[in-house]
Amino acid sequence: MSYSNGRTLSLQYDNRLRVTDWNVPGVLGWQYSYTDVGENTGRVMFAKNTASSTAGGQRDDTLDRSYDYDHLGRLIVSHSGYEARLHMNRQQPGDPTTYGPYSQAYGYDQLGNMTVRYGWGGWDAGYVNWAPSYTNNRLNTNPATGAAMLYDASGNLSNDGYQSYTYDATGQQAYASGTALTQSYDGNGVRAKKTEGGATTYYLRSSVLGGQVIAEINSSGAWTRGYVYAGGQMIAVQQQGAVYWMHEDPVTKSKRVTDIYGSVVSTIDLDPWGGETATGSNQAFQPHRFTNYERDANSGDEAMMRRYTGKWHRFYQPDPYQPDPYDGSYNLGDPQSFNRYAYTQNDPVNFVDPTGLMWIICQWDYSDGRIVGGDCFGGPQWGGFEPKEGGGTGGREPQNTQQPNPDIEGLLENPTCRDFLNSFLDEISKFAEPYSHDFRAVYNAAKASFRNHSYGPPDTKKLLPMGGTPGRIIGDPYLEIFLDVGRAVPGGYAALEYVAIHEIVHAAKGSGTGYDHLEMAVAAYNVAGPRGLLNGLKNSNYSKPPDYSGTHNADVYNSNLFDKIVFAACPPKKKQ
Repeated sequence: MSYSNGRTLSLQYDNRLRVTDWNVPGVLGWQYSYTDVGENTGRVMFAKNTASSTAGGQRDDTLDRSYDYDHLGRLIVSHSGYEARLHMNRQQPGDPTTYGPYSQAYGYDQLGNMTVRYGWGGWDAGYVNWAPSYTNNRLNTNPATGAAMLYDASGNLSNDGYQSYTYDATGQQAYASGTALTQSYDGNGVRAKKTEGGATTYYLRSSVLGGQVIAEINSSGAWTRGYVYAGGQMIAVQQQGAVYWMHEDPVTKSKRVTDIYGSVVSTIDLDPWGGETATGSNQAFQPHRFTNYERDANSGDEAMMRRYTGKWHRFYQPDPYQPDPYDGSYNLGDPQSFNRYAYTQNDPVNFVDPTGLMWIICQWDYSDGRIVGGDCFGGPQWGGFEPKEGGGTGGREPQNTQQPNPDIEGLLENPTCRDFLNSFLDEISKFAEPYSHDFRAVYNAAKASFRNHSYGPPDTKKLLPMGGTPGRIIGDPYLEIFLDVGRAVPGGYAALEYVAIHEIVHAAKGSGTGYDHLEMAVAAYNVAGPRGLLNGLKNSNYSKPPDYSGTHNADVYNSNLFDKIVFAACPPKKKQ
């Protein structure tokens, strides 16, 4: 990804499509390791800084991070600098012994409440050793002051010993006393106005971008700040008559802001829960500190549908979908999901919660920094969770999916979509004969091949062959159907039906191994051209034909190109 100020972002992946190298040369760079000290859970264990503006663009050893997790995947230790390298047995002769900006450890009860917190840095500049207690997952006392934590009848935090809070009828925070913060919300429940410290801000949001703020307007109606996104990722802020570029890595959540000349004007280095550390400088240059959340002057984070406080590592309000009539936001087999306040089930390193309702794991597309192409998954594994309706942070199922199962039937009602998919099967037969040249027949065969006739985790429900021996996974034993609700489509929305089409096409080959991404991209491209479906890609990073080079980046490009063509041919069915 290239920025107009001369800076560039490059990424490298391992054979599981996990980011191993994230680098904006001279600004910020990281190498991620997933297997330190014998671990192989898929979670990041060590983040090695390779470039930072805090060290003149060279590596800054004090920024190295180590992470460790308990048996439920909850973060229990995170060190920085010298301690991080000692933690992961990475300290080498000649390496500096300088401590980093924080060192913290945590412990939890069986429901995911943090009952132990000790260490220093980040939200707690000095050393702390806390053992907070809880009742019904509600924090009883302020660990720092001993003051009682108070809640309203809905379980919303109404006083934390520092300030008091009130909430509107929908459960959104309306007032916080610390800075006299008043907030108003639109019909979708997202913040439309705030007044803090006597200054009023109105928010203009984009429905195309899922409600993200694209502009801020003051009480006089004057534009004060604008935001630019690539998919769901904020990449630029416009303020003070200039454009500034945002560079945030997906693991440490460190952020650098560069001006039109490529110079760093703001440095944000955080602890895992979003606490600003002493390494940062000019952190208030723009209001977004931790992931996409906006930090107000009272240190609370606006998380779209809820408020987040990193000091307590949790949300102010319980999940707004409790009680959940659909059983969608909790899992009876996972006690962690009953905690309605927990942030990303206590793994803030590998997960984010962009709306305050849905915890997901995100990495980056190699080409343009967008969260696309299977790089953003729901739940704690790498994909394949059975979706349910409803909302929430609980459970191992991704929440707030648009429907409980892929609505492929809805797409096939569109004759343009149906004709494209049938013609696609005709075209891909030039590589190998498909199970059928009628996509509906392929789809029905795929449905019938699932155990229990439902979509779900690939380790328990696998796609059986359409043209091979019953009981054998089509092609080779490793080709499984992954229905990740997190694969994004233009605009950043996860839509399960497009993921299902993608994976069903892989398995639609009548015999032998499944169709690969190059074959899928070539067939889709050849069919799309005469139909004018490529016009919408002309000014995007997918304007080029399929890539035959055989590299990993080529495979990712071809996969994403296929998805984007299918989306153009089969636009989402409008919800009634």
